[in-house]
Amino acid sequence: MKLRTLFRHNLVAFVALFVALSGTAYAANTVRSSDIVDGTIQAQDLHAGAVTPAKSTDLWTFHNTAIETTSSCVTQSYTWTACASVALTVPTGHYDLVTVISSVTANPGGTSLSGSLYCPASQGPTCMTDSYPERAAFPANVETSATTTRTAYFGPGNWQFNTALDFQVALPVDAYAHTTTTVFATDITNSAH
Repeated sequence: MKLRTLFRHNLVAFVALFVALSGTAYAANTVRSSDIVDGTIQAQDLHAGAVTPAKSTDLWTFHNTAIETTSSCVTQSYTWTACASVALTVPTGHYDLVTVISSVTANPGGTSLSGSLYCPASQGPTCMTDSYPERAAFPANVETSATTTRTAYFGPGNWQFNTALDFQVALPVDAYAHTTTTVFATDITNSAH
C-alpha cells in the first residue's frame, strides 16, 4: 500500500512539474506589447517584411540610401542626369511625408566649376517640389562636397528618388567622389497633416 501511495504522489508531482515547465516555456517565448519598453525595438530585431505600411495602423517609416560615383553620372556637359536612385512604394490609401537629402562630392580635374547644379529629385532628374536647383562651386583638382534637402508629400504609387545633376563639363573618373541620395519617408495617413 505504501508503494502505491508513493508512486501516485510522485506521478502527481511529475505531472505538475511538466505542466509548470510547459507553461513557463510558453510564457518565455511570448512577447506582448506591454512587455516592450518604448524605443527599445530596432529594425534588426524584426524579421524582414514583419512591419510594412500595409500591415501598420500607426506610424511607419522608411529609410534608404543609394551611393554612386559622381563621375559615372556626369558623363556629358549641360545634361541633367539622375544619380543614386532610391525606390519607394506608397501603398494604396496611404500618404507619405518624404525627405530627400542629396550630397554631391566631385573633383572636376583641371577645371574649376562655379555653376554646377544639383537637387533632390523624383521621377527622373526633376527637382522636387517645383523648386530651383542649388548651385555649387567645385574648385579644380580638389574633392569638394555640397548638400541640400527637400521635403514633400507623396501619395500612392511607385516613386524613384535621386539626386539630379547638371555640370558644365563631363567629370573625369574619380572613385572617391560620390553622390549620395538618402530618403526618409513617414506614413502620415493616420496623422493630421
